[in-house]
Amino acid sequence: MFGKQCFGDLDFSLFKRKNASSHHLSTLNMLNRNKTVSSFLSSLTEEEENFLFKKSACLAQTFRAKHRQEEKNAVERKRHQLEEKKAKKDVALVKKRAQVTAILAALKNHDRPCRTAADVGRVLQYFTKQRTGRLGAIKVELQYHRVILQLKSPLLKTSLPFNLMVETLKEFLKTATNEKADEEREEQPEEDHQDAPAMPCLRECESFKFARTGITVGVLYDSDYYIGEGTAVQTEAVGTVNFLERCMIGDDAYRWPDIPDEADLNAEYVFISDFKLGSANGHVWMIKHPNILKDRLLVFQQNLDNF
Repeated sequence: MFGKQCFGDLDFSLFKRKNASSHHLSTLNMLNRNKTVSSFLSSLTEEEENFLFKKSACLAQTFRAKHRQEEKNAVERKRHQLEEKKAKKDVALVKKRAQVTAILAALKNHDRPCRTAADVGRVLQYFTKQRTGRLGAIKVELQYHRVILQLKSPLLKTSLPFNLMVETLKEFLKTATNEKADEEREEQPEEDHQDAPAMPCLRECESFKFARTGITVGVLYDSDYYIGEGTAVQTEAVGTVNFLERCMIGDDAYRWPDIPDEADLNAEYVFISDFKLGSANGHVWMIKHPNILKDRLLVFQQNLDNF
């Protein structure tokens, strides 16, 4: 065993096994501590030692070849597993994209997805004379919230009877807008409830209109969002906004720039408004409810991309 595993590495290429010399030194130290083996080696003559080392080097060729083949087999198995995993992931991604495309195409048959319970009645009225069309439209609405928006709820089931699916969809659209607001209120102290911002509705993405100055707005532009404060109202569709500057300490930390960064803004770019900013030192301002803002941004982006 010593001859095959250790002494056979004396003539091994250091370019293939760069720590061969370290293995050799550690083996010699081990042999020096082992009285039986060291006594045996010390009893050999120079010719016997040379014969032993040469023979062990020859026998080690087969051992090293077997070891290298095992390493190649292990690498090949790992590569094959990764290729299979990637192939399965690609197939699942293609299926998911095809499903999303089919859902969006079906939604366009009745203009847009349902955002409120009243929209469900609009869809049913649109397919008044088509029983099959009404069933497919309700299923597509449930799939839109579960697959595309990735919302989890026991109400989003497509295996129920038609009338029950209609009722569960209405119930989901009524309750989903209040769940997030209730969670945020529970996290806030009792004395802060009066100053808590009105929770934005995640389903009702109504168009924003400039009506007064001093209102905070969140703006989506060029795949990123910015926040600012309205400083002037030109029309309901156009207003002047002074934008805050992001701080390096975090994504939700802002400060007012030294030079006002004002720009005329179209109201169509606003995805949320009238939210609260808080500051402990008057220099760095934080969004009090960043999760609400990001959830509203996600829904706004989905509706913008799809419709």
